[in-house]
Amino acid sequence: MSLEHIYLEYFTTNQAYKTKVGGGSSRKLRSRNHTTHGVFLLESISSAFQRFSEVRSASTISPLLNQDDGVYLEIYGDKNSPFPIESLDNTQIHFRNIRESESDNNLMATVFIPMDQRQKFIKKIEKYIETADTDRPKNYILINSIDHIRLATLKSFWTDKRDFPENIVEPIWFELWLQNDLIDDEIIGRFCRATNAEFKGQKIDLPNTSIILVKASVQGLEKSLFLISSLLEMKYPTTTANDFLDLEPAEHNDWIDDLESRVSSSNSYDIRITILDTGINFNHKLLSPFISKNSSSSYGDDIVGTWPLYSILGNHHHHGSLQAGLAIYGNLVGCLESTDPICVNYSLESGRILPEYGNNDPLLYGYVTKSVCLDLEIRQPNAKRIYSLAVTAEPTEGKPSSWSASIDNFAYEESKRLFVISAGNNPEISSSLDAWDNANLSKIQDPAQAWNAITVGAYTELYSLKNTTYAGWRVFSDIGEVSPATSSSVRWIWGKNSPIKPEVVFEGGNYAISPCGTDYDYPEDLLLLTTSGVRNDLTVHKDTSAATALASKFLAEITQKYSDYWPETLRGLLIHSAEWNDKMRDYAARTNVMVALRTFGYGVPHLQKALNSQTNSATIIIEREINILKIDEDGEIRFDELHHHKVPLPKELILRAAVENPNSLGRLKVTLSYFIEPNPTSNKYATKYAYRSFGLGFNVKSPSQSEENFLATINSLAVDENYTGSQNSYDGWSFKDDLRRLGSIHSDSWEGTIADLVSMDTIVVFPIYGWWKNTKFVREDYKVRYSLIISVESDSDIDIYNGIQSLIAVEQQASTLISIEA
Repeated sequence: MSLEHIYLEYFTTNQAYKTKVGGGSSRKLRSRNHTTHGVFLLESISSAFQRFSEVRSASTISPLLNQDDGVYLEIYGDKNSPFPIESLDNTQIHFRNIRESESDNNLMATVFIPMDQRQKFIKKIEKYIETADTDRPKNYILINSIDHIRLATLKSFWTDKRDFPENIVEPIWFELWLQNDLIDDEIIGRFCRATNAEFKGQKIDLPNTSIILVKASVQGLEKSLFLISSLLEMKYPTTTANDFLDLEPAEHNDWIDDLESRVSSSNSYDIRITILDTGINFNHKLLSPFISKNSSSSYGDDIVGTWPLYSILGNHHHHGSLQAGLAIYGNLVGCLESTDPICVNYSLESGRILPEYGNNDPLLYGYVTKSVCLDLEIRQPNAKRIYSLAVTAEPTEGKPSSWSASIDNFAYEESKRLFVISAGNNPEISSSLDAWDNANLSKIQDPAQAWNAITVGAYTELYSLKNTTYAGWRVFSDIGEVSPATSSSVRWIWGKNSPIKPEVVFEGGNYAISPCGTDYDYPEDLLLLTTSGVRNDLTVHKDTSAATALASKFLAEITQKYSDYWPETLRGLLIHSAEWNDKMRDYAARTNVMVALRTFGYGVPHLQKALNSQTNSATIIIEREINILKIDEDGEIRFDELHHHKVPLPKELILRAAVENPNSLGRLKVTLSYFIEPNPTSNKYATKYAYRSFGLGFNVKSPSQSEENFLATINSLAVDENYTGSQNSYDGWSFKDDLRRLGSIHSDSWEGTIADLVSMDTIVVFPIYGWWKNTKFVREDYKVRYSLIISVESDSDIDIYNGIQSLIAVEQQASTLISIEA
C-alpha cells in the first residue's frame, strides 16, 4: 500500500550547544498436518518424475554432451511464509529462478535435480513423514514451506514482465540466460541445431551468466528441458533505440504521431525543468506540448549579441533537445512500445548558455548561467524549477571554481534552488581497462564539484547488442556497473575535504568492445532513445548527460507530489531513495567504502521509495531552521544550539513483534540535507572550512546507550559528574561519522534487529564550523534551514506507519490543549 510520507511538526527541542573536542525472517511457517502434507508432496514429486520419463521416452531426446541428465521441477510456496531458497540450491538441487505470481500469493522456484540425486530428495520427504508425529519433523523448514511440486515447463523460466507468447510455432527472438560454467560455443551450436534456433554468434558473458539471443519457436525451445541443465531464465530481447531508428521515415512519423496522441500535460503547480544547454527545438511534435518560444531564453550582451534560441545545424547544437526528450519521457523506447496514455505533470524551459560556434570563456560560465536563469525567473517568478546542466568544462581536482561557486551561491541565496549537474564524460576511455578503472581515472568536470548541486554519474542496465554490424563484440560494462564514460572524484587532490561526488547515478547507456579488445564503439542498441534537434526526428543519447536528464525528470516527479516541500527536502528525497546494487556492493568490498562513494555515490535512486511510504516502511520528513552561531558578550562567535529530535516509534508494537520473532530485522536510514553559502573570495580553498559557511552533522543514539550518555557524547554542556565516556557505537551503520561530514548532504543507514531499533529513537542535528566562524564576516543572523529525512523499516508485517501517525495525533492533541489553556 502506497502512502504519503509523514511530515513531522513536533518532537523537536532546541538545546544550547558547545562542541566537544577531541535477524532472520519474521514470517511464520504455515501450520500443516505433517503426515498428510508429506504424503501429498511425495505423490506430487513421484508423479512429476514419472511424467518426465514418459515425455522424454516419447521424444527420444537426450542431454547434450557436458550437460547433466536430470529433471527441472517447479516448486510452489507461499510468499507470506518463509521460503528457504538456500535449501533449494545445494549439491542435490540446483536453483534456477524464482518468480512471484501477480494473481495469488504463490512463489514459484524452478530447480534442476540431477538423475542421481532424485532419490536423495525423495528421502528428505520420507524422513519428514517418518517423524511427522513430532513438533518439528526432519527437514521441517524445507518441506513445510513447499505447497506443491510439479514438472517444469518452458514457461517456468519466463521472467519477462511481458506475457509469455501465445503462438508456440512462430519463430521469434528470445534471450536465453544460461549458467556460463556449464556451456561453451560448441554446446550452444549443438543446442541451436537441436531446437531449430537461429543464433548469430552474439553472446554476453557476465560473471555467472551468459546471455544468448536466439530466434526460435516456443515449440522448438521446449526441447531445452531435456537438452541442457544450464537454463536459468528466458525473456524477450530488450527493445533498444536502434529498433526505432531503423524505421523508414514514414514509419518513424507513425510512431511519433501515435505517441503524440497519447500525451497530455497537467502542470497545476507550475513545475519546470530548466535545461541549461544549447537550446531546445520547441517546435518538435513531442516537445511542443511542454515548451514554447516564450519559455525559452538565450544569453546575450552588447558584445556577443543575443544567440538564437536554438539551432538546427550541427550535431553540437542538438544537445539541449536530446536532454529535453529524456527529461519529459525518459527513454522513449518504453513510451513507443506502450499503448498507454502518458500524462506529464511538469513542463520545460530552455536556457541557452552555449553559442552557435565555439565555447564561452570558462571564467564567464558562472555569469552566463546565472544571467539566463534570472531572465527566466523574471518572466515566471512563481515557478518551481529544477535547473538541469549537462554542459561541463575541463576536469577539476575538487576545488571550487568560479563557475561552481557561482552555482553554489545561486542555489543558496533567497528561497534556495535545485541544481542537477552532470559529472562529465571521460575523454580518454581505454578498452583495455574495465568500466570501474576508467571511472576512477576520469575526474569529474567543472562545475560538477558544486556543493549545493546534485552531481549525476552514469551506470547501465543496457546489455542487448543485436546489431549484426557488431557481431563478436561484447558489452563494455556488465549489468549494474558504471557506464564506460562516467567520471568520479576518486583522484581529486582536494579529496579529503571535498563533497561526495557524484551523489547518485542514473542510466547512461553502454558501449561495446571489439573482438580483439582494442577498439570500442557505442551502438544504438546500447543507448537511450530521445528527441532530435532536427524537425521531428528521433535520435540516441548517452553518458552522464543522459543520466542528468533522467535525474531531472526524477526530481520533477517528486516535486509534483510534494510541491510544498523545500528544495533541501526534494534533493534529500532523491538521495535518500538511492541504494547500491549488487555490483556496487561487490565493488565496495573489493576496494573500500570511500572509493565506492566517490565512484557512484549513494547509488541508484528508486522513484517509488522517493514518492511513497509503506505500512512497514515509513519515511518521516522534518524541516527546521537552526541557529548555527551566536556572538557572545566578548565579541567571540560561538555555536548557539543543536536540535534534539525524538523519533515517534511505536515501541510497544515493535517490541511485541520482536518477542514473537526475535530475529526480525529492522532498518533505519537518515539523510540530512542543507545548502551552504560559499566563500568565492577565498583563493586557495585550502580546507573545507575556508569554502563552506557552516556544516551540519547528525548522530543517532545507539541501542544500548542511555539518553544522557548520548547527549553528553555530543554536547559539552550536557556532561555531568556521572559521565564516564561515550557509549555511542557505529555498529550496523554503513558509513559512520567521518563520511557523514563531507559536503552539504549526508546519508547513512543502519541494519540490525527490530529489538535494537526500538531504542534508536533519538537523533541530534548539530552545527560544524565553516567560514562564518571568522569574525571578519559577522552576519546579522546565523539561522539556516535543513531537512532531516528518516526512514524506519521492518521485514515484519508491523504497521509502523500508522503506529507513528497515532503517536503524532496524541502529541498534536496535547499541544492543542496546552495552547487552549495558555
